[in-house]
Amino acid sequence: MSAPQSNKRHASGAHENESIKKRGRPSRSELASTIPEDAINRVQARRMLRRHPPVRSSGDEDSFDYDDLVSWRVEEHWDVDDDAAVDQQWDQLELKDSSRDMNSPQYASLFLLFKISLRLFKITPNTLVSPLFALRYQAVSKNNFSNEWIMSKTFCDRLMSLMVHPCWEDDIYLLALALKWTVICRLDSRRKWLSGYQNSCPALQSLFDEAEGYKGKRLPIPYHEMHEQARDRASREGESPSEFSDLLYQVGEAVYRDKTVRPKVEPEYEAVWGFLALPLTVWDLRVLSKVVDSMNFRPEWNYSVEDALKGWKAENSGHELPTQDKLSLVYEFSQKNVFRHMRIRKRKAPTDAGNDEEQRPDSSPFNDENESEQGIIFSPPKIQRPGADGASDESRPVDDNNSDSPLILQRHSHDDDNDDDVDGTFDTGVWDNSEEFVPQTTHESDAFRSHGPTVSETLPRQPAASTIHASHQDRKILSEISDLKRENKELRESQKRHDELMITMQSQLESMQSELRELSQRNQAFNPPQNNQQSTILFNKPATESESILDAPDLWDRLSSEGVTVYEAYGGGWAGEGDLEVM
Repeated sequence: MSAPQSNKRHASGAHENESIKKRGRPSRSELASTIPEDAINRVQARRMLRRHPPVRSSGDEDSFDYDDLVSWRVEEHWDVDDDAAVDQQWDQLELKDSSRDMNSPQYASLFLLFKISLRLFKITPNTLVSPLFALRYQAVSKNNFSNEWIMSKTFCDRLMSLMVHPCWEDDIYLLALALKWTVICRLDSRRKWLSGYQNSCPALQSLFDEAEGYKGKRLPIPYHEMHEQARDRASREGESPSEFSDLLYQVGEAVYRDKTVRPKVEPEYEAVWGFLALPLTVWDLRVLSKVVDSMNFRPEWNYSVEDALKGWKAENSGHELPTQDKLSLVYEFSQKNVFRHMRIRKRKAPTDAGNDEEQRPDSSPFNDENESEQGIIFSPPKIQRPGADGASDESRPVDDNNSDSPLILQRHSHDDDNDDDVDGTFDTGVWDNSEEFVPQTTHESDAFRSHGPTVSETLPRQPAASTIHASHQDRKILSEISDLKRENKELRESQKRHDELMITMQSQLESMQSELRELSQRNQAFNPPQNNQQSTILFNKPATESESILDAPDLWDRLSSEGVTVYEAYGGGWAGEGDLEVM
């Protein structure tokens, strides 16, 4: 027998059964020529790109401060001992070796994901999929080819397609919540994952408030069922759930309907570095993508995530940072950014009143092995990053009319071709049949190593009282929203009372009209026509149509006795005997 062939593929070769030019990956010029310029996916991509200009440098790119690019301001006490602790944590992790050299075409999908995430949401992918968002990456393949820490090509492709879809409204909090929600529904996790969220949607806010009440306890029913009940309550009260609530509801339905093989539930993936986290997989991204594709969105959102990515690639051009030769450096800075805020959160955890019980893993079949560890779930924080002038920047959805981006530290007019031209983004790394990436064994250059820690922070939606960086302005906005909701409810109740009064008055009016019609008919029945009255007034006897006045037997006697002539009886006309006989 011949020796079995190895299923490994090397970085220098193309993917199996594929030519050197990767099939299915058209160049940007090909995309631009095949997709009409006025197609909705290109129009929306142009708007998003205008709202979020590229990261550029007016000086030497080699001296560009990538640490500042991915760092968020720390308002807590921080000193050199903390820096040393973060460096030590990084040095001891397998992740450091896994990300040692990403500056090659085999990491093209990860590189493109980094560029999209930084430009559109102002964070890195390994920050989004981290304990700061109560997430972690889980590879679906468990063999020698998979990597526990580095996102696979398929994972990167699916995540970037979701990122560029306009349904998130450029809001990282919405995307993060949708990712978490998908995993929550798949695992039917009952922990308090949504603590600290705020949302103007009546159904979602009701859900968040109800979940907040289960301090230190597992929810009695699934999140999806609780959300469904909140939507029903909102509808009964005359309030409409938001489009985002509709999407989350459909995610819950899709997860339960999906019959494909699910990722294996492994307890070790429900915590990372001492923090509880939801394991995000390719399966979850696929389900969420299918839901977004199937949603009956408003016309400007109503296209697939795949078309969204095509539109983005067709419209995006020009030079921007980071460049691929800096990917390892940016990854390290970003990961240390995550570690720094994890350290701050751990330091605050013992002093958080009333939170000790709920920060420990629940007793469940999924986390028995972690009972001895302290598990912390991040509340949704606000992102703050130092700007070019040293002032902090708060990351929030950018208004359509605002073309300034916090990430545009320095700009210049450069029209070079973009580094990530689709023709050059095919991956030449090793892949197994499950499409998980197999990193090559490479050595890191000193030029790409980090020379110090970074500054960071945490995540989801508008801050609640438990967040690290709750601002007065945000509290004021939330208070105004609450007042508006209360006034809106009072107006609806007033309108309801007005409608009920109008219905009652209409019913009474119809009843009165009916009575008037009956009275009119009875009045006509008791009052015969006037011409009949004239024919009977002389004789005090009602006449009918079948009898004549002349038929009265005593007619002539009565006329004579009363002095009435025949002339008068006939209305002034003389009647002779012949006439009377004829009659």
